[in-house]
Amino acid sequence: MEKPAIKNIELLVHPFFHLRYRFPEPGTLAVLRDYYNPNSELTGQEHEQIRTSFFKKWMGVWGKIVQSVEKNPQSILVMTRMNLPDATTKVWDGKKAKITKLTRPQEEYSRFAAFAHKRLGNRFVTVSPSIDSGWKSLDLKRIVENRHFNIAQRLHINGFGEYASDCVLHSTQELENSLKAGGFRVTKAINPKASFSHSDAFQYYNNKEREILRKRQLQEARKKKPAVPKPRNRHFRP
Repeated sequence: MEKPAIKNIELLVHPFFHLRYRFPEPGTLAVLRDYYNPNSELTGQEHEQIRTSFFKKWMGVWGKIVQSVEKNPQSILVMTRMNLPDATTKVWDGKKAKITKLTRPQEEYSRFAAFAHKRLGNRFVTVSPSIDSGWKSLDLKRIVENRHFNIAQRLHINGFGEYASDCVLHSTQELENSLKAGGFRVTKAINPKASFSHSDAFQYYNNKEREILRKRQLQEARKKKPAVPKPRNRHFRP
């Protein structure tokens, strides 16, 4: 029996990377030192609120692509992992910043991977391209064939994820070059609606921060506003 041919690769580049390195551990004001803001007025709980909102937004966007792959038997989803287990972060304790290891597990990544595997089965592939040799160190053709599929001689790559003009662009180009070196005829594209840049992520965070602070100010203003006494009922009741 001939193996089904794969003609389309949806390439998701390290999803939720931004959550791990931009948002804090629960109950702290910890963020990656590159993004560190000691003047943030948000509490750890409020940071967590933004993190959850960010996760739900992109889980929805990328979840729709999983569903589209599920409907197309000639398509697979290839997802790259994050290879930064020893990252450190700055924690603001109210007086000074101190360096500490980032201990929070990447639960968002794991939740998405579980969802994709449940929907796609063997058509969901996770890989860890080497930082030095990139996709050259991976034989995607062999990986796919071990899943009982073939890669068609002509295929298309859709790259998306984090970050649009950096890792997504680079990984998509590297995968294209690797497949072309193997004799495949490849076209590629970047999906802008399923990707975001550093500035997009900053803007999202800043907008949510302003929303939370405005809501907090309104709540504080209501508490300070004196209560208006209710008018007495002057109607006589016998």
